[in-house]
Amino acid sequence: MPSKNKDQMILSASYLVPVSSPPLKNGAVLVEDGRIKDTGTSDIIKKKYPEIPVRNFPESILMPGLVNCHTHLEYSALGPLTKHVDFVPWIKGLIQKQKALSKAEILLSIRKTVKSLISAGVTSVGEVSRSGLSLDELIKSGIKGVYFNEFVAVDDNRLKKAICDHEANFRQCKLKLKRPDLKPGVFPHSPYTLSTKSLKYISSYYKKNKISCGMHAAESPFENEFIFKGSGPLADFVKTFQLESIPISGKWRGTTEYLNGLKFTDPLNHLVHCVHLNRKDFALLAKTKTGIVLCPRSNYLLKNGEFPLRSALKYDLKMGIGTDSLASNYSLDMFEEIRMLKNIYGSSLINERLVRIATLGGAEVLGSEKETGSLLPGKKADLIVVKINTRPVKNLSPVDHIVSKAVANDVCFTMIDGLIRFDK
Repeated sequence: MPSKNKDQMILSASYLVPVSSPPLKNGAVLVEDGRIKDTGTSDIIKKKYPEIPVRNFPESILMPGLVNCHTHLEYSALGPLTKHVDFVPWIKGLIQKQKALSKAEILLSIRKTVKSLISAGVTSVGEVSRSGLSLDELIKSGIKGVYFNEFVAVDDNRLKKAICDHEANFRQCKLKLKRPDLKPGVFPHSPYTLSTKSLKYISSYYKKNKISCGMHAAESPFENEFIFKGSGPLADFVKTFQLESIPISGKWRGTTEYLNGLKFTDPLNHLVHCVHLNRKDFALLAKTKTGIVLCPRSNYLLKNGEFPLRSALKYDLKMGIGTDSLASNYSLDMFEEIRMLKNIYGSSLINERLVRIATLGGAEVLGSEKETGSLLPGKKADLIVVKINTRPVKNLSPVDHIVSKAVANDVCFTMIDGLIRFDK
């Protein structure tokens, strides 16, 4: 249970990492009515506000809550995935395994996973759901973000029913989501599981309703082959669903060009994975302010390759990080995702950028950067405390520690909207 909202509270730690400004040694944050009122060194903040109660966190880092931009909580009971698997057989197996689960099993796994996300320092999510079963648990938890209703396996013949089902789900979702910090969105699964006509409808729909949209894109090496030639393992996969109107002609040169032609490249949309993109793709996504969500460990386990991080960082891209689901990952530890991206880059020179991508960058992708993602006065008090449990390393900054050493279990305190959601 969350604590009662404390009108005023000072949180002090060995290090403050605001993200929006350089780290501070012995830093503090003043929280008032659910928002950050002031930040600075502990001495100055305590002196300015002598009558406000202080919570001290020695040997710790105070930082913004993590933004997990891509989750599928309803798949939690299907994991964890602890070994490499081939992508297309994995999708087929996922569908079969999910059918075997009871509603009670799915709900229990969702409940456990939401608790584990909060205790691991996640304060915002981009949750993708086909069943709607994770919605109530997210509402109760206090986690913010976007709740995406997923479209999948929709060809022209099934479009009318899919639209009716979606609009009913969307109305129900809006009725339940009375909090402005957890919003409804739409998520067309991928370019290879929806017809062009279906994608055009969704593109028009999210723009008309001014809601967030996301899509798996360029995840597998087979996707461009399917879009460019209409052949390959994904084409065979589509046939098993008898999706007669999905085959794509060789008109398009790849995923990004195809989606741009359907008007899916804009600030309201983000693409998940993006492993098989090139500099031309990144230039287009930067120009259109389309978001990118990186899921490096899922890509690794499903043998889909590595995101071309060095190339991407040359562009002014809006980027966030996601863990994907436990069906394609061995944990939902965002620190491990950050660390894998550092290893892909091969240098600690981008550590500050990686921490930003995991916090403020994710908030930008989900459209909530004005309210969360950094410890800036006026923003919501969405923050975490990370214990420094390893031996100090000479010249290791708090940012370097977050990237190189921290793990989910080091989180000892999670606050969302000024409410204490986790405290150990």
